[in-house]
Amino acid sequence: MVIVADAIVDPACIRQYPNLVRIPDIIVEAVVYWPFAAWPQASPGQYDSDEEHMKFMNKALATEEGTAAYIRDFVESYDGIDSYLDLIGREKIAALSQNVTSFLLDPYRKWILPPEEVAALQTSGEPA
Repeated sequence: MVIVADAIVDPACIRQYPNLVRIPDIIVEAVVYWPFAAWPQASPGQYDSDEEHMKFMNKALATEEGTAAYIRDFVESYDGIDSYLDLIGREKIAALSQNVTSFLLDPYRKWILPPEEVAALQTSGEPA
């Protein structure tokens, strides 16, 4: 199983809150760090759903031509995390991130690793 994660936390968080681990490590082959991975859907505590894009997507997916265009423009058009986030739009990301469920992560925010530390883990090959 491969897990796609909006955020990577310090291992000390998991040691302090083992009850939050829902998937046992024995079945996980890899963890992929991909912020806004659920977009245009929501990730509770992280960001709201993008209702405007959901309407656009549903309209596009109603036809074969629209589906092909949507896949071209929103699935195949980026080449990494930064271009993916640019595709969504940095202002839209900021707006979606300020939401009524943000408080859910408050006790754990101090454990979330910044992107630079995640990148260092990815290049080191060391498990988090």
